Amino acid sequence: LMPQRADCSAPPQTVLEDARSVHAISYGPDGRTLVYRFGVGTGASRDVFTKRLGVDTAGTPVSASPAFDEYAPDISPDGRHVVYVST
Repeated sequence: LMPQRADCSAPPQTVLEDARSVHAISYGPDGRTLVYRFGVGTGASRDVFTKRLGVDTAGTPVSASPAFDEYAPDISPDGRHVVYVST
């Protein structure tokens, strides 16, 4: 994941690098926390992670259970909660 400033005033910087397929990325209100999921398709193959930019070197699993399929992650407006769908 390499976000780019809308005005292109700075080059993009890699904030998330992984060989797995990354989807459903959302920034927290502080602009420094990411929530995202790995995996594609349906079934028990999609997992939700968070990463604090500039703090964490790797994502932290919010829910990474092989028994469930987690998707549609987001962060609450106050930044205190991660929400997602689990089936």
